[in-house]
Amino acid sequence: MDQPAKPTDPEASLRENLQQQIASAQADIETNLETLSHVASAGNELPLLQAQSQLQGLGRLQQRLANARGGELVALRAEITASIAATQLLMQQSRAATTTQTAEAVLREASQAAHREVAELANDYYEHNLFQPYLRFTSVADEEAFRKREAERQQLIADELAKGTPQGDLAAANAMAAQMDDAEAHGAGDSPDFKARTDRLKASRDRLVEAISPDGLAKGAAKTEVSRFFDTLDPSATGQTDQSHGLAATVKASGADHGR
Repeated sequence: MDQPAKPTDPEASLRENLQQQIASAQADIETNLETLSHVASAGNELPLLQAQSQLQGLGRLQQRLANARGGELVALRAEITASIAATQLLMQQSRAATTTQTAEAVLREASQAAHREVAELANDYYEHNLFQPYLRFTSVADEEAFRKREAERQQLIADELAKGTPQGDLAAANAMAAQMDDAEAHGAGDSPDFKARTDRLKASRDRLVEAISPDGLAKGAAKTEVSRFFDTLDPSATGQTDQSHGLAATVKASGADHGR
């Protein structure tokens, strides 16, 4: 004959449920501690300190729960529920902070790389006349128009690089790329150095576009100042009348390539 089921102890059931909730919240924090430590080592200690404090608080609640009875147990349930909700919010904010910091680091590195590439190429092009022996013109007027564009872009590149910002580095890269395209159309492509230098320039520019653009950041970040400044970029910042060399075209082309 089957034994009758033992009545469930409401207190024991509640205690077990609350213990499981606390353990889950503790595991969530512990899973993120290593990542938060990296964030702290980069200069932002607050998320790690908050997580450690929350973990200690959950531990104290766990100890109180083991001995709570009756009304104290019921009251403790509300406190535990609030603490777990706070833990969930803290972890969401910490993950967002980590992702944002990662995106900003990628942007900073891409901007620095593009800045170096543009500065080196501009120096070789304008100061050392790397491609001048290969330039050919159909007429005096053709050369005069070319030299005018060339000088305007040289000034624009210098001005944009001097800003020391990702926007400036991207505008300078676009202007330098436009000059390389212009020079190629006038014979500079015959130089054995031309293709490698152009490929390096455009690769660094494309990495910067990826780091700046909202599509690039969408791989893991909420909208931040990094993406907000993209919204304000002026396609005319490259100083080009030919839209194929403009920022808008660059971004669209980059997005199309990534979409393939």
